[in-house]
Amino acid sequence: MENTPNNSEINIVLSRAFALWSNTMKFQISFSIFYFAILLVLASFAFNYFGINKKVEDFAPLMQSDPDAFMAKLRELAVTPEYSNFVYVIVLIKALVFPLNIGMFKVYAMKEMGENPGLNDMLAGYQGLSFFKYFTYGIFWGCVYYLCSIFAPLLLVWVLVTFFVSPLMFFTNINSFQAIGKSFQAIRANFFIIFVCTIVAILFSYSGILMFGFGILLTFPFWNAIIYSCFRQIFTVKN
Repeated sequence: MENTPNNSEINIVLSRAFALWSNTMKFQISFSIFYFAILLVLASFAFNYFGINKKVEDFAPLMQSDPDAFMAKLRELAVTPEYSNFVYVIVLIKALVFPLNIGMFKVYAMKEMGENPGLNDMLAGYQGLSFFKYFTYGIFWGCVYYLCSIFAPLLLVWVLVTFFVSPLMFFTNINSFQAIGKSFQAIRANFFIIFVCTIVAILFSYSGILMFGFGILLTFPFWNAIIYSCFRQIFTVKN
């Protein structure tokens, strides 16, 4: 792997990512529907189960009459045991949907090999004992992400450090800690390329919100296309 930033490599990565994304639209939409449906249904249940909805309803009128008081109430809520339990459950829910990302990597790989993936290939991350590997990593990743949220820049650091963990676990069949080590090495040697692609992924993935909100169904999965494309460029071409 190289240390010198190469603009042509960035172009290759982005071109491949956009091509894969645009050629797999039905999978992008399916991914988003599955992801958000599971997340919203289970999160709503947890929100009600822990009584967070009732607590918010009690001080919701303050949002209009006294915004400062409303924010103070939110801060008070954030340190309650009920809210902490809710956050833990959200981490578990996100870990449960995490294997969907693995399925998208399989879809992209099949597309590049000239094969025709089916919707069942999106469930590759849920097949066999490998599911538990992805699920436990999802819990670990989510816990660290939550801890990093106390200082926003740490969130980006954690995202960058673990950038290649998912495809490494899937394509090379190594465990999560080995994958984190390899991912970190790749980031150190290719920081500029990965940083630029990460910023593009963030901006484009959430740009769908501007398209009446529903556009997020198309743009949100672009994250996976960027990660896969970077993985192919750095680990397949250079190694």
